[in-house]
Amino acid sequence: MSSVTEIRISSGREVACSPVRKFSHEEYMRLHEQGYFQGERTELINGEIRAMQAQGPAHNFAVAELDSLLDHQLPRDRLGVFSQSTICLGTSSPEPDVFVTIGPRRNFMRRLATGESICLIIEVSDTTLAFDRGEKLSLYAEAGIGEYWIVNLPGRRIEVYTEPIAGDHQPARYQRQDVYGEKDRFERLVEGEKVVITTEELFVPAE
Repeated sequence: MSSVTEIRISSGREVACSPVRKFSHEEYMRLHEQGYFQGERTELINGEIRAMQAQGPAHNFAVAELDSLLDHQLPRDRLGVFSQSTICLGTSSPEPDVFVTIGPRRNFMRRLATGESICLIIEVSDTTLAFDRGEKLSLYAEAGIGEYWIVNLPGRRIEVYTEPIAGDHQPARYQRQDVYGEKDRFERLVEGEKVVITTEELFVPAE
């Protein structure tokens, strides 16, 4: 670990270190425990430490609404709802806005959720839309996450991605995309449990 005695979050998105190297999930978690980031919100994406962008009120509102809606509609003895918590996906340790685990929350008191234990991931996107549709989508598909929602704040819609597939010579992707507009009734099955959301409830009313 002598090569990472100096770590800085760049103004862009990555950690600069000397010499340049990628980090494992275990190394990344040790750095957090040792206080290297001093309260800076970060994610490990494909071995690279990225600084997370600041969140605005519209983003915070949508995350809180989703967390509350899912927590009330899904059975807590079978499924766990988490928001803005770290997960472990191989060489990545992202922090999705919301995710649902197979198994109740108490199953994850001493361990992080992994791809095998997550049935749904949700990202609320404004300035991060390209990243969430690109690198993060590929990451979640590669991990076998069965369903991925992007709450597209600028577009005022929800994009639902299903049927993940890993490409032999290209990034993993989802084979199906469904889009729900602001006025649409959003109804999905999460591990056999019906979830109903009035899409416009997630967006700040237009002035």
